[in-house]
Amino acid sequence: MAFGLGILFSRALNLPAAVFLVPAAGALAASVFLARAGRERTAWLLGFAAAGALGAARMAFVPPMPLAFPALGEKNSVIEGTIDEEPALSASRSTTVFMLAADRIRPAGDGWQEVRGRVRVKLQWADPALAYGDRLRIKGALMPPSGPSNPGQSDFRETMQRRNALALVTAWKPGDVRTLSAGGGSRARAALLALRRAAGNRLRKLVPSPQSELLASIVFGIQSGDFSEELLDAYRATGLMHILVASGLNVGLLAWLCLLLFGVMGAGRPRAAVLTVPVLIVYLLMCGAQPPLLRSTLMFILIVMAHARGRNGSAINAMGICALLILLVSPGSLWDRSFQFSFAATFSILMLVPWFSAHRGGVSKILAETAACTAAAQLALIPFLAASFGSLPFLGIFANLLVTPFMALFLAGGILLLTLGWIPPLGLLMGAVLKTALSAVTVAVEWFANLPLAMVVAPAFSPAALAAYLAWYAGLLGWAASRPAGIHVPLWPRAASLAGAAMMAALAWTAALAPRPGNLAAAFLDVGEGLGIVIRLPSGRAILMDAGTEFAGGAVVGPFLKQAGIGRLAGVILTHGHADHAGGLLAVIRMTRPDFVLITGAPAENDANMREILRHLARRKIPCRIISAGMRIEGEPGVLMTVISPPAGFIHEVPRSHFTDENSAVLSLEFGATTLILTGDIKSRAEAWLAARMPVPPPGVLLQVPHHGSAYASTRALLSATAPGIAVASCGARNRFGHPRPAVIIRYRDHGVRLHRTDREGAVLAVSDGRAWKCFSFGAPPVMDGDGAESPSKTAKNAPERCEIWKGKI
Repeated sequence: MAFGLGILFSRALNLPAAVFLVPAAGALAASVFLARAGRERTAWLLGFAAAGALGAARMAFVPPMPLAFPALGEKNSVIEGTIDEEPALSASRSTTVFMLAADRIRPAGDGWQEVRGRVRVKLQWADPALAYGDRLRIKGALMPPSGPSNPGQSDFRETMQRRNALALVTAWKPGDVRTLSAGGGSRARAALLALRRAAGNRLRKLVPSPQSELLASIVFGIQSGDFSEELLDAYRATGLMHILVASGLNVGLLAWLCLLLFGVMGAGRPRAAVLTVPVLIVYLLMCGAQPPLLRSTLMFILIVMAHARGRNGSAINAMGICALLILLVSPGSLWDRSFQFSFAATFSILMLVPWFSAHRGGVSKILAETAACTAAAQLALIPFLAASFGSLPFLGIFANLLVTPFMALFLAGGILLLTLGWIPPLGLLMGAVLKTALSAVTVAVEWFANLPLAMVVAPAFSPAALAAYLAWYAGLLGWAASRPAGIHVPLWPRAASLAGAAMMAALAWTAALAPRPGNLAAAFLDVGEGLGIVIRLPSGRAILMDAGTEFAGGAVVGPFLKQAGIGRLAGVILTHGHADHAGGLLAVIRMTRPDFVLITGAPAENDANMREILRHLARRKIPCRIISAGMRIEGEPGVLMTVISPPAGFIHEVPRSHFTDENSAVLSLEFGATTLILTGDIKSRAEAWLAARMPVPPPGVLLQVPHHGSAYASTRALLSATAPGIAVASCGARNRFGHPRPAVIIRYRDHGVRLHRTDREGAVLAVSDGRAWKCFSFGAPPVMDGDGAESPSKTAKNAPERCEIWKGKI
């Protein structure tokens, strides 16, 4: 723990390693001297200080990541390299993602240049034929990883830095990727991954789909991309995602099975443990050496080594040594969710389960310890889940208690199926049994996920809430540690538990009784080249207008709603069905239930996304209506919400499509002396129709720039008719359309309009108190110069202050 705190301290200060090494040496020497003098408590404190200073020095030795690629930000570059990890398909089988160890690059209009570094590659199609060791030539635009540009969005740049990825490249068509050769990389790793693929393929032949995909994921962590989004959502909602990846639970179950098997074969306990070690190491390498697997395998090896030396194995010490070793090799692992979740859950289990087991009463030991493991892990992970995902699986303890015992059956059954499945009758019988059990578990998971309050929105804890929870949790740990046999509990655990619980109750009541916002706020999210707007009404209810692309729905809009504490939407308005507006809606309504949905027109026959959205709404019995001009959205005192366009009958007709830009819904929200006009993707024809029916400009207008600022919209007629004081353009950074167009920017400037842009400022929050509008920017990622360096003049200024203003206003 001291070593980890030192890493955090070093990252905050960013000082040279020598600054920490000198006090580390002094504290260590003093600790040894005081220990010999019999002053053990002081010696321990100095030892912890030395460990913290060493952790800070280790972090200081991590060099800053260089921008090694000369063509960052350029289009039509060509890069060559070798795939150095197993490619992953998305759940919808629409994309393929992998890491490429790049060795040379050819910028547009230039010759080949030698480079060294990893590049994250995303193919906009599924390519299951790609494998580790393939050498590829890829054409595309190299981009630097960007930081978050929306509240609640994960820091993708930091994630890529932890994986040593220097750049990103996206290929849009198969012709942009060419396979030059195969069989590169490490032969040992290639053999292990080939064995893993073969095992997954074998399971798919013996167990029907989709149960075979679930079994392959449970046994080896193989994510083939054949899972439906609904099934993944069900596992998330019930806190069971850990069984769909190879986790520490797998290692524990595999070790137990190996010990049982070797024991039956006549090996004594010590020899069986030694024979189990190589099995676990091979399994670890096959599954990718993720932190939970690495932690469990190292712990088992350390305990085996302790027993071999005639010492009692201490699980808590083994866990500490594992964490120390991982942080020594990779200090950045401290910010890895997998590392945090694994060690927090394991620590809680080791501390709390013995007490629960000792006080189980008449409950069987297996049932009591299973329930205690689940409860202890969930208690430790609550702050992490709220900070990372903005939600908590409220019924996760019960779902885990029901499903987790089946894990031993699936793991053992999967391994036995691989070894004995070649015998036809036996293979068919085992496959049928596993299919039935997996189907039953899936039904149970979906049932739990559909229960009310299965998952509750829980924004990241405030400092006060986190302090209260940690005080209560520390008191619980102290209580458990001090009562192994029912002895008297010291004062501090009782005081900490009581104080923490009282503070959490006070904070909960304060939040519940907080006054309503009393203003109208519109958050124009940075969803790239698309549109996603969250409207916060004076009552505190929220309406979503469009949800961006498929990626933005799950990565931007959904996390923002959770971060803002929006667990239920008052409504969703879909301006039209184009993918940059409707693509993310399905992901959003899976996370957050709306009271109603308004769409523009009927879905086209070839619009699979809209058909799936309507099916999902029908399944969840969410009302859905077609929007038309003159419609008023009632239920919010003080706010007049009116649909201006399209009129009934779709007068802006374009052949063969109801989802054209011209037919986008246009809404007006009037609040006091201010008006918010949301225009979707309308162009000049619809703008002329609107301008003709708006003879008097409304007061205090904030205008959403039509069609992302394209040359075909924002006509002078519309600007004259609406007379906006502020306008917000939702467009993607470095988008290929050049939005907003220079002529459009000049047009807004000539009309005296203050123009905000999500590509430069990140998410933009507009707040009206009924008298005037105020706008705040979340802060955009740095804009890159032509040489790939950050341009201070182009970065968002005072981003931290703007973030704080944002948090206060929302």
